[in-house]
Amino acid sequence: MEKITVGELSIFVTANCNLKCAHCLRGENFDLNIDEKTIRNTFSKIDEIGALVITGGEPFYSEETIERIEIITHAIKENNVIVHQIGIITNGTIYNKKMEETLRRLYELADNKKNCVMAVSEDKYHQAELKSVGRAKKLKESIEEQEMPISFIMQNCNRQDLCVEKLCVYLDGSVLLHGSLSYDLIQQYTILNINETKDFNTELFNYSDSFLNNVDENDIWIAECFKPTRSEIR
Repeated sequence: MEKITVGELSIFVTANCNLKCAHCLRGENFDLNIDEKTIRNTFSKIDEIGALVITGGEPFYSEETIERIEIITHAIKENNVIVHQIGIITNGTIYNKKMEETLRRLYELADNKKNCVMAVSEDKYHQAELKSVGRAKKLKESIEEQEMPISFIMQNCNRQDLCVEKLCVYLDGSVLLHGSLSYDLIQQYTILNINETKDFNTELFNYSDSFLNNVDENDIWIAECFKPTRSEIR
């Protein structure tokens, strides 16, 4: 099976979160984690990733979600996936030794360690929910000791074979080409399921052609975000 290169791959680890921010773009939290099958099926179909983004929910919500990140690390190794940059999006309120060790193992896989990052929510909209300031500070200090800046910088891969600018894998294996959607919109914009597809790259690009031929004028912005390309990503 021919594998693909992805400019940015976002993996939803969980829909759970320890905060309940009124403005959250995901909507209300609920108890669902990505399963091991979905993780392994995802990385078996990819040979190179420009930027791997771990997201949710809160990726460090529980021991179970941290274990999912460990499985991601194992899947990358088992499939010899080249990963240039890794980032994790977190609210910064959870810190423990297991989480730190998991992070270190994950970030070691990136070949561009200077740009391995962690995005922490520190804006005014989170103040009502951010009550674990001490823990967030400890997390920041720990990451700085590992020389991983708390910011997110996009880095594209540079290949001329099967390339997709962005790919997002949801908890149940649903594949989207854009990750900034609320939970109730994910089904609407799912293009296929990583656990059910037999010919991933063919189905992916067939979807692209069909979608762009029938796009509504109100969805032009989506078309721009969703369009996969076989040409080089620069």
